[in-house]
Amino acid sequence: MTGSLMGLSALPARAAPVPRPLGTNIPDSPKEALKSRHDKLGSHDRTLLQKAESKKAKSVTVLVAKAQGETEALREKVTQLGGRVGEFSDRLGYVRATVPTGKVTALAGLSSVRAVDLNETFRIPDPSPVTAADGKSRAGTGITPAAPGKNTSADNPYLPTGETGATDFTAAHPTWDGRGVTVGILDTGVDGAHPALQKTTTGSPKIKNWVTATDPVTDADPTWLQMSHSVTASGGSFRYGGVDYKAADGAYEFQVFDEDTTYSSELRGDINRDGDYKDSFGVLYRTSDHRIWVDADLDHTFGDGDVVEPYAKSGTFATFGQDDPDTAVAESMPFTVEYRDDVDLSPRGGTSAGKSADFVNIGIVSGSHATHVAGIATGNGLFGGRMSGAAPGAQIVSERVCLFASGCTSYALAEGMIDAVVNQHVDVVNLSIGGLPALNDGDNVRAVLYNRLIDDYGVQIVSSAGNDGPGMNTVADPAVSDKVLAVG
Repeated sequence: MTGSLMGLSALPARAAPVPRPLGTNIPDSPKEALKSRHDKLGSHDRTLLQKAESKKAKSVTVLVAKAQGETEALREKVTQLGGRVGEFSDRLGYVRATVPTGKVTALAGLSSVRAVDLNETFRIPDPSPVTAADGKSRAGTGITPAAPGKNTSADNPYLPTGETGATDFTAAHPTWDGRGVTVGILDTGVDGAHPALQKTTTGSPKIKNWVTATDPVTDADPTWLQMSHSVTASGGSFRYGGVDYKAADGAYEFQVFDEDTTYSSELRGDINRDGDYKDSFGVLYRTSDHRIWVDADLDHTFGDGDVVEPYAKSGTFATFGQDDPDTAVAESMPFTVEYRDDVDLSPRGGTSAGKSADFVNIGIVSGSHATHVAGIATGNGLFGGRMSGAAPGAQIVSERVCLFASGCTSYALAEGMIDAVVNQHVDVVNLSIGGLPALNDGDNVRAVLYNRLIDDYGVQIVSSAGNDGPGMNTVADPAVSDKVLAVG
């Protein structure tokens, strides 16, 4: 479940990646050329396609890999088949598209296509300790150890850092604790308020960036707000939905973030931790300068104190709710924002074809799993004591690729990985999402893409092998990618 970079503390910072030159048509490797003659959909994706056909779905979202180089011809072919191209990368030979269900087989049959995956959603592992009804650990015969605290030693029964030698290594080589290394965490989003994830051992901010990698249009992600309401503040106020809001005069886009849209997740809909799930937070967006205001305190006033900037720009989180320092729990929730302008709405189908809209994202965690993983990999001074992760000196980039109840989508796992490696320049990526299809052939789009990222950018990707087994065919994709380091 947590293939969490136990060798990371020994990694020096790498130089900036030098991607190989982008050619007009870089051929596949011999192994890829051999695989390209096989069924480019595979039995798993054919089953997904059959399910879509049985539900009479007019279109499906697909991920496509081709030979590295220009994807222009492939994108044109998608359009000819009646589809719409979403994200793509020429260098990596990757295209995401929404195509008519009946045209998927034709798309897979193109000679330039290496592999085709249908988009699907994968379940998020539960990081909760597993114990038997009598309170004894299922992993052994002893009683579960007492809860850790500030006096817990660096070598402890809660983290595998001692068993893998990371604790002894960093004790002998204090400056080789991951400093200078950036780790990408593809998961549910890392908690920006966790005390052990604030600073590295050298005092740098632990979280280097925080990104929401889900899709605004096709994912059921309630934190992506379509800013579809145009409002004009005059005389210092405007009215929407029967509510009067205060704002500086001017034209804006406006939307409401309802906390109850996260009810089916671990958050149980209570974003500001006030004991209910009925709050609605107004969000104001000025497109001319990408200024975003969030009414997190519910006073219906958009002043200077309500301005929230993307974490990449500000390096800080805003908060929902007020924390009580006298309690042992955090009553507030950190969040950041992002914006995407002119997003194509066509994948929704129907009357959305040819239309676009601006979106603002409220960047909050969708679960606890990413923070659990980030602590194992890079936590610094857990519980305020000597207990740390494998690389307490490393920084992290949080890529939230998982939704609030259903799980993590195929293309978020693909495009979040691309963003982490290509745009965020991480050195290592941890992907601890168990339960992905146990294909064991390394022949789907995600596996091909991860191999190419490793080859072209010099990054190392570490993936969990899943929580199944032992047994045949129980190592799950994408741990079966040829060059991904699988931990099980």
